[in-house]
Amino acid sequence: MLGGFDAKGKSSRRAYVLDCKSHQWRRLPKMLIARKGAAANVIDGKIYVYVGFSSVYNNGVNGGEIYDPKTQTWEPFPQGEEDFSNKEGVTRCDF
Repeated sequence: MLGGFDAKGKSSRRAYVLDCKSHQWRRLPKMLIARKGAAANVIDGKIYVYVGFSSVYNNGVNGGEIYDPKTQTWEPFPQGEEDFSNKEGVTRCDF
């Protein structure tokens, strides 16, 4: 679960991951950009999150960020890799 929105419709930087071994949700460090309706995929053990909406006004968020579970940090997409929207296996999270 990446991003989302609160009762007032504001986007969120919160992120959670489901541990399939323990069947427990675990909170990740906050993302760099608040977003809702983002798309995500796991590539080489890292979580790639991109686009989404930034506010109740549905302003689009460009680019994305990558979560590295080894360092437990988020970083922006490298230059030139901003669009993963056409990659296989990408999941859009519309809640």
